[in-house]
Amino acid sequence: MTTKHYAALASARAQAMNAVHQQHCQPPTFRPAADVRASMPCPKCKGRLTYSACARTGRTAGQCSSVGCVTWRDL
Repeated sequence: MTTKHYAALASARAQAMNAVHQQHCQPPTFRPAADVRASMPCPKCKGRLTYSACARTGRTAGQCSSVGCVTWRDL
């Protein structure tokens, strides 16, 4: 299955998490070089999705500005 087809089938939450990991958490450490706090368009509603990535642990979290939309927090 190609990336294009995966994106069509994946949930909006999975798409957002994947985008953050692809941009900031690259191998070999799977952590950003410094703490990241940024935003991007939400894949579900096109609102503002604010996210963060921790340089120490590699954990990510994100929340859309629209009520009841995409949200996640790595534990």
